Amino acid sequence: MSELTKLPSKLQITYATFGLMDLHNARALFDLLDCSQATKSDYKARVKQVIDYLKEHELTDDKKLTKNCLINYKKSLANNNKISVATKNKQLMTAKRFLQILYNASLIPFDATTDITGRQIKGFSQSKKHKKYGLKTSEVEAICQYLQTSQDTRLKAILSLLIYQGMRLIEISRLDIEDFDVKHMSLRVLGKGKDDKEAIRLHKQTATALTDYIKASQLKTGAMFVSQSNNSTGKRLSKTSIYMLVKGLLNELNIDNACHGFRHHFITALIDNGFELMRVIKLSRHTSIDMMQVYYDEVNDIERADELLNSLKFEVV
Repeated sequence: MSELTKLPSKLQITYATFGLMDLHNARALFDLLDCSQATKSDYKARVKQVIDYLKEHELTDDKKLTKNCLINYKKSLANNNKISVATKNKQLMTAKRFLQILYNASLIPFDATTDITGRQIKGFSQSKKHKKYGLKTSEVEAICQYLQTSQDTRLKAILSLLIYQGMRLIEISRLDIEDFDVKHMSLRVLGKGKDDKEAIRLHKQTATALTDYIKASQLKTGAMFVSQSNNSTGKRLSKTSIYMLVKGLLNELNIDNACHGFRHHFITALIDNGFELMRVIKLSRHTSIDMMQVYYDEVNDIERADELLNSLKFEVV
């Protein structure tokens, strides 16, 4: 008996009627996965494009899905010049997970995620190097100068977490008042891919900014950062809401960079100051040594490139 037979009748989808599957039922299938809610939401948002492709190209004229359906979908993504390689990989992964669910639930009689030899269909080759550099030190200084004259204690606290702690937006969104220990200058953070919060040491500027914000907001418990808008006053700020606040400041100061530029600057600054790899991994709450090595390689590549280019003494201007 498949796991699907244990679910509500609205999810009883047969192979013959797969082409008529509605989007709601397809999205509900991702609730069967053992992954974070954010990952499930991403799959649910992208699966419509997968279904649209399968219905248009694989299930026309009452045809049934073939084992080549994922390979064909990958080819269609490869020919799409309007989206990035990163987006193609996310879309392909959504299709793989969707087809794996259907196969494991006995809704289709084959595993479309493997080729004829049984090997998993690979994603698109993607550069691990960052597409954008982090914020410049002069830009961080300009932001700090702006904040010194600002009365927005919430914005000061958020920017302190970005500048001095290198936190991710999702980590900031998840913070609660109870996570802040002013006596021990620490903050409990739920990192990316983590199931439990870990305590991090705070820069004195961060501790001061958080203390001032909590005092001004008069918050006693619950979400650290809450909305101040009329429609959702008191509700926890989402990652998107925090992004809009920070991006608004960057735009106001004519700084052309993204919110991740703060984290990039934080990690690069640690490397520039001579911290060893494992120390930087701990301070930045990174889980991938390979990804952290990208930062080290990037710093070294820039230094070596500048040294090489500066050795060419010719002048044309």
